[in-house]
Parts: sequence; structure tokens; C-alpha cells
Amino acid sequence: LKESIVDAGVKYVQRADSAWIPEPWDYTLEDQIKGKLKTLHNMDPDIIFEACIFEYVDQRVNGIPIPAETFKAFGQPVQNRNFSYNKMVSPDWNYLNNWGEGASIPDITQLETQMFIYHRACFFIDMGFEALHLGQVKSTGHNDKNNECWTKVIKLIREYAKKNARRHYVILDAHHPDQKFQDKDGNMLTDFNAFPIRMKVAYGQISH
Repeated sequence: LKESIVDAGVKYVQRADSAWIPEPWDYTLEDQIKGKLKTLHNMDPDIIFEACIFEYVDQRVNGIPIPAETFKAFGQPVQNRNFSYNKMVSPDWNYLNNWGEGASIPDITQLETQMFIYHRACFFIDMGFEALHLGQVKSTGHNDKNNECWTKVIKLIREYAKKNARRHYVILDAHHPDQKFQDKDGNMLTDFNAFPIRMKVAYGQISH
């Protein structure tokens, strides 16, 4: 790690944690990842590590407990239960089973999805990540008028980071094809848009 990151002078490590599937097993690695980030930050405190919260959920989220703090952040009564996959989608959701039977793009207009994304953000911030990639927000926000639900969730994430992040701030980015991931007043919700540049082959040559 030292030779490949610190010695190379890297300052921003995208997708340092890029697990596509959120599942209970992730949480067994918390101390290990936190320790690695701390070691690297001791070598170079300026490095920013990014974690990802992608547009994917399946039945495995049913094994992840909901912390009391997550309920409280959304003004909900505290319950002793796990997240529910079925509460993150609806029978008429455009992206139901998008990734196969029982695997969907979650709907940000569902309270369960909002709580889950917020929880994952807090989980990564607590480990020492200072940047979060939020995936295909236009898909998760398909039913989100004026990005109202995303605005709410991002505000809560930033509030948590202000109190708990390593340098009291979190850098947010996402994939948004028209680069208009904005609140109702036209303010960008993320710090930058990470919609990818796709390479294509034209007449036998690779071009952008």
C-alpha cells in the first residue's frame, strides 16, 4: 500500500471500497478497513479515500440491522429490526428486478431506501472515508420530483460528516448523464459529476 499509494503521491483514491453488493459480510471488515486507512493517513494525512454506495440492493440487505441513530435521523421511532429489501422497492417500480430476480435498483422515494443510503454513508465515514460515490442517481431517483428525496438524504449525510468525518466534510459525487443533479433551486447536490467517459472503437481504432 505504501509503495503504490503514498510513494506515488496519490491524493484522491476513487472507489477504494467499491463493493457492488451491500451485505452483512461487509461489517465484519470494518475494523480491518479502518485500520488500513488509519495507517495510510498516518503516512500522508492529505489522502482522500472514496467509498461507493451503488444503485443495487437485493435480499441480503435483510440481514443488516438498522442502528437506532438511523431511525432518529429520519424522525422515526426506534425499532429492533433489520433493513427490508421489499420496503426499498414497490411492485410497480420501474427498476424492480433490474439486476435479476430479487435484485433491484432501490427507489430513493421509499423511506427505507433513504435510511439505507444514509446508514451506508455513516458506516463509511466512521471508517475514515472522506468521499462517497452515489452511483446512478437518475435511476434511483426516477420518481424523485425535483430530487427532493435525494436533497433530504444528502443534507443528512453532510450534517453527519460535519460532526463525525475525519476533517468534518465529505466529498460527494455521482453518475448523472445530463449533469443536472440539482435541488429545486438549481444548486448542485454533489461536489462533482463522475459520469464516465466511455471509450469506443471506431474503424478499428480506439477513440473517445
